[in-house]
Parts: sequence; C-alpha cells; structure tokens
Amino acid sequence: SASNVCVVLIAREVYDSPKDREQMLHTVRKLSRHGRTYARSFPPMKPDVLTTSGDIAWLTGHRARAVRCWEKGLAMALRFAMPYQETRLRLALAQAYQDPERKAAQLAAAEQVLGRLGLQTQDVLRLAGRGELSEQS
Repeated sequence: SASNVCVVLIAREVYDSPKDREQMLHTVRKLSRHGRTYARSFPPMKPDVLTTSGDIAWLTGHRARAVRCWEKGLAMALRFAMPYQETRLRLALAQAYQDPERKAAQLAAAEQVLGRLGLQTQDVLRLAGRGELSEQS
C-alpha cells in the first residue's frame, strides 16, 4: 500500500531533507487515518492499519506505542486468520522486544507461520521494508 511505501522510505532515510521526511510522515499519517476509517466498516483491515500506526510510532520515537499497536494488530491478525499480517507483526515485535525470551518466541512463531506459507523470514522483512532482523533495531 502507499502507506507502506512511505514507511519504507522514511525507515531507509530515502529523502532529500528533514522537510521531505516530515512531508512523508504527514502523508502516511493521513493515509493511516483513511485506513482506520475504512477498517471500521471492514474489520479485516485492522491488522494492516495497526501495523502502519505502529511503524509510524516507531519511526517517531514512540517505542511503547508502537509495541502496543503491533500487539493489538497481532491479536486482530490471529482473529481473522491472516498469516502474512501475523508474520509481519511478529517480526516487528521480535525487533522491538528487549527481552530475549519474548524476542525469540515471536521469531519462532513467525518462522512457524512462514514455514506453512513456504516463505522465509528475509522474504517478509524485505517485503515489509524492514531489512535484516537485527539485535538492536
């Protein structure tokens, strides 16, 4: 989606100036608001909306808010049986969690879902614009 493209560009610092970064953040926030409105009528949209909200929070330094969005999004992805969204959210949480056990549990659960889908972790990270799974993220 367009919001994912903006998030990836911001995360990878693909912009010419701080003003461009702010414009991209404004755009992704606006798209996210439209997504939330649409998700009220179509609840299976909620995991994607919460992923984007978490990504925005993470990129703007609101780490706890990002984790809350991703955890809520994961619950919704599980509720609607959405394995790709589940995996993206589990990988985001694995990158965010400081506790090694929680990090490992999310990564293991993500890899289990990926195995059923015939994908690998790096495929989803690449598609989600997250790059490599790192210890620091």
